[in-house]
Amino acid sequence: MILQVGDRNTDIDLGRLGQALDAYLGRLDEWNDSHGGHMHVLSMALHLDETSPHVHIRRVWDYTDRDGLTRLGQGKALERAGIPLPDPSKPVGRYNNRKMAFDSLARGWWQEACLAQGWEIETEARPNMRHKKKRDFIYDQMTAEVDKARQDATAADKSRQDAQQRAQSATREAQK
Repeated sequence: MILQVGDRNTDIDLGRLGQALDAYLGRLDEWNDSHGGHMHVLSMALHLDETSPHVHIRRVWDYTDRDGLTRLGQGKALERAGIPLPDPSKPVGRYNNRKMAFDSLARGWWQEACLAQGWEIETEARPNMRHKKKRDFIYDQMTAEVDKARQDATAADKSRQDAQQRAQSATREAQK
């Protein structure tokens, strides 16, 4: 699981990020304790190696099978924890599973923690937004910067041409 606020253009104070993380982890622990303790955090790491700070959280889920043995499995663990399917009328699948429902719940906790820090964040998913590979994201950002630079250059050229015309008109007027 990755927790992040903003992007490379957002200045995020690490102290406030820590406060948001503490609030989020508190909600996560409360939920886990009251729903059977099926989730176990293995590690957490704050990454400052990229353009925006983010936290990686590794976790594992377990449940007890019908023979009383502890097994690993997120789907069964979430079922035992009482997480419903997003659409109970449809079979479990890639687009209808308990992880989706839990992630939605957990995303809300992260958003609440971020809003409590006073950050303005998006809380609604963008329609048809797909996760991009890092190289595609960088390419899109660079393309947008090049497009903006071209627009700025075109506007500057037009201003230069306008200034030249005004200077020529002023020179003609002065010569008259």
